[in-house]
This record gives sequence, C-alpha cells and structure tokens, in this order.
Amino acid sequence: MKLIFNLVLLVTIICLSTISCSKEQVSAPASVGNNTNSQSFPQTLYLTVNSWQQDQPGLYSHTFYNIMSITTGHLVIVYLLNAGQEIPINQFIPFMGGQLWATYSTTDVRIFLRNNTRSPSFLNIKVVSE
Repeated sequence: MKLIFNLVLLVTIICLSTISCSKEQVSAPASVGNNTNSQSFPQTLYLTVNSWQQDQPGLYSHTFYNIMSITTGHLVIVYLLNAGQEIPINQFIPFMGGQLWATYSTTDVRIFLRNNTRSPSFLNIKVVSE
C-alpha cells in the first residue's frame, strides 16, 4: 500500500512540476576557451516568446528577466526571426497589422506588440550584444 501511495505521490509531483514550468525557452551558445570569468563579445541568445501579458487593451508584452549581463557601452540588437529573415526590432516595425518592438536593460529584454486583434502564439527572437 505504501508503495502505491509513494508512486502516486511521485507521479503527481512530476506532473505538477512540468505543468508549472515557464514556457519561455532561453538558449545561449556554449562558451569557448578557458576564460570562465570573462565575457567575450558578441554574445548571442535565442529566445522564444510563448506567453504574453496584456498591459492595456491592444498592448501586449513579454519580459525575459536576467538573461543578459552587459556593461554600459555595448550595443544590443534584438531581432525577430521570421521566415528565415532576421528583422531588427529595436525600433517599431509593422507586424500583424500592428507594431512590434523591443527594449532592453543591462539584464532584461522586453518585447512589445501593439495589435488590436490578438497576439501571436509564439515569436522567435535573437538578441546580439556586441
């Protein structure tokens, strides 16, 4: 009886932990070389937006918290990866009948979408800091 209870408890814990995981995916290239304490530039991150927060009617955003560690003076370019193209979104671009853009800080990247119809189910993003 204890064995069945423990198995049910284990399966429940596994199910709950996978359901509560964040849907955003962050992957960074592996570092090359022996300098583990220094950061070489350029750095590239590939991100996927799978969930949106509605800030106000027609304005959606998604923030990737603490994904970068850059110092002042480094250029950061955020790209939308769409149909094999890399489209810079550091400024407003037309997208889905609205506008798409990105902002960043030394640690965070935030993606915005102004659209009166709906937000896309996902977006692939590339962040390059030089």
